[in-house]
Amino acid sequence: AGMTQQLSLEPGSLINLTAGKQIEFSDPPQPQGIESFLNHSLRSIACGVGIPFEILTGNLSEVNFSSARISWGEFQRSIDDWRWNTFIPQFLDKVWLWSFEAMTLVGLYSADTVPHVEWTPPRRVMVDIAREVPAITQMIRAGLITPSEAIREQGYNPPDFFQEYANDLKTLDELGIVLESDTRKDSDRKGLIKE
Repeated sequence: AGMTQQLSLEPGSLINLTAGKQIEFSDPPQPQGIESFLNHSLRSIACGVGIPFEILTGNLSEVNFSSARISWGEFQRSIDDWRWNTFIPQFLDKVWLWSFEAMTLVGLYSADTVPHVEWTPPRRVMVDIAREVPAITQMIRAGLITPSEAIREQGYNPPDFFQEYANDLKTLDELGIVLESDTRKDSDRKGLIKE
């Protein structure tokens, strides 16, 4: 009497108990603070790999627009650093040279002249178009980036883009349609535009 007998239970098992015996199941304590532990672990992982916590987890409950924008901007700088200092020189440039060697073997190029290749990473997603587009416009006007670079960042080929733009302007002129975005017709800029 007073001794506890331990039985092994398996799914679907039937156990015969003698009179006066009963089974007691363990009642383990519920884990406390698991959410804060997981958040701490995920923040450590995000910090270690250089990804904002919000992007790693998709949890935007603890950020506002400004803090998310700051975090995203810092992340974009890290991506740019990785693109230009690791991915492009150590991978893309090597792939281009291998491709060029293959093209010379089939006679598409002469081996003494390596054609220039220009890399333009995909543009980052704009968080606030109302602020970011004027900033890009100012960078172009200040000469910090070229219109072609801005167009490549949008994913377009500049020569094709400019040709399509010229065709559209010609069509609009023929039809007598003046868009608000057509700076050729803006009277405030008349002195700056070469006719």
